[in-house]
Amino acid sequence: MTRPQTGDKELAAAKNCIDAYGGDIERWPEDARNAYGALAMSDALASEREAALALDAFLDAATAPKTADDLQRRILADYRPPADRTGWLGAISASLYGLGGFLRPAPVGAFASLAIAGFIAGAVTDGGALDPEIEAYAYLETDGFAEAADNEEFPWGAD
Repeated sequence: MTRPQTGDKELAAAKNCIDAYGGDIERWPEDARNAYGALAMSDALASEREAALALDAFLDAATAPKTADDLQRRILADYRPPADRTGWLGAISASLYGLGGFLRPAPVGAFASLAIAGFIAGAVTDGGALDPEIEAYAYLETDGFAEAADNEEFPWGAD
């Protein structure tokens, strides 16, 4: 029986599986084991597999770091709850808090000021819709036709 030819891509994929999952093929995910398990056991990847098995043995022998028994108590003793947000400004601040850094409580006043300024500007201006007669008189006064407009002597025959 002849052995199938393996390319560089398959060898690289099997080596990546050894690096990711270790030298023990039984620990590999099933799909990786089915695809590259036989190739990982071959002589071409023997040195990589031996190195991975040595690392696996070292990691298996290592113990988890010990923590102090009172570590949780010390951490919780230093905990300070966030400030209480009460009132209407606190409600606005709390609702805008999750929207990002630029919508924090300080710019709320700026947004309110701009809204009021826009309302006042809209109320003061007429939106540019002047009465046509007043607009015509404005043009006449600037073009030197003020006297003709007062005497109602328009050269174009307007009434």
